[in-house]
Amino acid sequence: MFTTRGGMMYKIKFVKFILASFFLAIVGVFVPPMQARQQTAYDAQAGMLKVEVMQPEEMRKFRQYALRNHYVGRLRTFVVDSRNYIWRLDAVIATKIRYKNKEVARVILMPYQQKDGAWIGHIAFWTGVWDGISDRGAIATDGGVVIYYPGRDGVRRISADELDNLLFLPLNALVGPTPPWMPEYTVEAQTSTHGRLMSPTWIQVDASITAYTLLGFVAYRFHQVKSWIYDGTEVSNVDVFVYLSDVDPNFVYRGIINQNDSWGPAHRWHDSFRQGHVENCIARYGCIGSTYPFLEIRGTYDGRYSILRWGF
Repeated sequence: MFTTRGGMMYKIKFVKFILASFFLAIVGVFVPPMQARQQTAYDAQAGMLKVEVMQPEEMRKFRQYALRNHYVGRLRTFVVDSRNYIWRLDAVIATKIRYKNKEVARVILMPYQQKDGAWIGHIAFWTGVWDGISDRGAIATDGGVVIYYPGRDGVRRISADELDNLLFLPLNALVGPTPPWMPEYTVEAQTSTHGRLMSPTWIQVDASITAYTLLGFVAYRFHQVKSWIYDGTEVSNVDVFVYLSDVDPNFVYRGIINQNDSWGPAHRWHDSFRQGHVENCIARYGCIGSTYPFLEIRGTYDGRYSILRWGF
C-alpha cells in the first residue's frame, strides 16, 4: 500500500506540475509585457503597411478639410501670404496609410511657389491614429530645409530632430509618392577624350531617383553610376555601380537585390538594370516597411544615354 500510495502521490504532483507549467506557458505566450507585445506587433508590420494615393474626388474633399484646419491657416498666413507666394492647390498630393487593410492616417502636401514659377516649398497636414494615439498637425517647409511649426507661442522654426519628437505617426519614416512638383529623376554626365577627334571617348553617367517621405522630405537618393568607352562603332569597357546619398537616419540600405546587363547587336548599346532594397526603420517600432528603387540606363556607341526604367 505504501509503495502504491507513494506512486499515486508522485503521479498527482507530476500532473500538477505539468498543469502549472502549461498555465505559465499560456500566460507567457498570450499575455506578454506591454512593451514586448507592441514591439512584436510593429516588427511584424513589414509588408502590412500600404501607402495609397487618394482618388481625385477624395483628394479634393480632404484638401478642403485641411484648408479649414487652424494649424494650416496659421502656416499659410506666416509662410505663404506674408511673402506673396502663390498657392498651387492644383498640384496637391494626398495619401492614405493602411495597416492590415485598415486606414490609420491621411496626409496631404500643398505646394506654393514664387511669382516667377520657381517652386519654394509646401505645407503638410496629417491626421490619424497610431499605436492608439491620435495625432493631427501641420508643418511648412522651404525646399525641405527650413521647417516651420505652429506652436502655442506662434509659428517657429524647428529642426528635423524636433519634428521627429513631435510626431506620433511615423510619417517621416515611410516613403510616399514623388510630389508632382519634383523631378522624377536627375542625370549628371561627364566625358573625357584623349585629345584627338577620332579617338575613343570615356563617358560617365550618374543617374538618381529620389524617395520622399510622406511629409515631402528627402528619404534617400538611389544612384546608378555607369561608365563606358565609345568610338562611334561600339561600346566597350562598361563599369556599373550603385550608391545612396542624402540618406535620412530612418532608412537603412540593404544592398542590391536584382541586376541585369544586356548588349545590343555588335555592342552598339549596353543596358544596365540595378534594383536595391531600402528598409524604413525607426527606433520605437523597428523596421516597418521596404522600398525597392530601380534604374535602367542605356549607353550607346556614339555617347548618348537614356533612362529606360525607374521607380520604387
